[in-house]
Amino acid sequence: MSALEATTLDRAKDAARAELEGKIDEAIAAVADVVWTVPEDLEALRTAARLTAKKGRDEGPRALVAVAGALLDRGYPLAALGALKDVLDLAPNRTDAGLEAPIKAALEKLHSRVAGRAAGRVHVPRPPLPMAISSSESEPLATILAALPTDLNTNEIGAEAGPLPPFSEVSSGCFLDLASTMAHRRLGDGEVLVSEGDAGSSLFIVVHGSVEVSRTIRDAPVVLARLGPGAILGEMSLVASPRRGATVKAIEPTEIFEIDRPHVEHVAAVHPAFTDELVRFARRRMVGNLLATSPLFKGLDESAKMEVLKAFTSRVVGLGELIIGEGSEPVGLFVVASGEVEISKTEPGGDRIVLAHLREGEVFGEIALVEGSKTTASAVATQRTVLLGLGASAFQKIREAHPKVREYLEALTSDRKSETDRVMGEGEVLDADDLILV
Repeated sequence: MSALEATTLDRAKDAARAELEGKIDEAIAAVADVVWTVPEDLEALRTAARLTAKKGRDEGPRALVAVAGALLDRGYPLAALGALKDVLDLAPNRTDAGLEAPIKAALEKLHSRVAGRAAGRVHVPRPPLPMAISSSESEPLATILAALPTDLNTNEIGAEAGPLPPFSEVSSGCFLDLASTMAHRRLGDGEVLVSEGDAGSSLFIVVHGSVEVSRTIRDAPVVLARLGPGAILGEMSLVASPRRGATVKAIEPTEIFEIDRPHVEHVAAVHPAFTDELVRFARRRMVGNLLATSPLFKGLDESAKMEVLKAFTSRVVGLGELIIGEGSEPVGLFVVASGEVEISKTEPGGDRIVLAHLREGEVFGEIALVEGSKTTASAVATQRTVLLGLGASAFQKIREAHPKVREYLEALTSDRKSETDRVMGEGEVLDADDLILV
């Protein structure tokens, strides 16, 4: 990155920070530098239009609709939806201003371009290279007003739009209602979106910026991922209401869409099919995550993964529900799809030792099936949890048909037996990622 690009990026971040702090004039001065230096940067123009609207200028909302159209025509539907949400947030008198029809037309066009699109990487606009650092002494707002687009035409075809989950999955009517009611938030650098262990009932979509996902392992935070625009977080919270399995915080000024259960209920009251559409979307996401992350599926090609997956059935269990009882006949093999399961074992003296808490992607119930024995530990849901289950007869068929699955489960059985013997001898409680036994 050149010094000029770095300076421009810094000024864009200055504008975002100042806006979050409510320093609108300071934010306008910063984004005016970016607009002057990179006049075709649509994200900078969007910020400029939004700040102008916050100053009470009529040019702001109209420019936001125009920027949304330009973003969509260049193939950036998520950023375009962000611009339209800006208008909905900042122009309560949009009907009097003649903006209601253009906004509705833009939203309908956006949905028509993304409806039914297969999942994939969300397209994110990149600014063109800067030409020169601003040396203008003109008033920043005047610089912005001179650069703002005013054309509200939303009928151009433009570039092919990328996917926009979950909005690609729902009907046009659902999309219009959801776009107008979902929450629209901006986070500062370091601001926490959700904390591990919190109750969850919202889905989040990163529109702009980036977040860091971390989980506590052995009493220390471990970074799992850094996610940018298009990332979807917490979708299973709308289906099963599990506690948050990780902490998510912004690592730069970040824009977020939030869809929570009241939004879903509001839209579903008018569009009854919406709930089913959203559940199907969440389940597809859940399955995709499991196929990508669960060690049970590692080493299998795509066709084998799908064959194994089809043998499983889904099941939702409530808080405190017993899934496997210690000393019982083999029930089946389970994969935690969402939520948490506590594994425990009873000592000869009658005391119960908690061996582990299992989360997404982790497997339990395999030892009794592999060895043909009774179960040697109990499994209880510690919150509302979604499981994928494989019955004993289906397990044996999968085990025989897929050597890699058999090898993984046999190695896991051996490791877990050894580790459980050690834990029972020491009275140690294992963390979620430690080996356990059922």
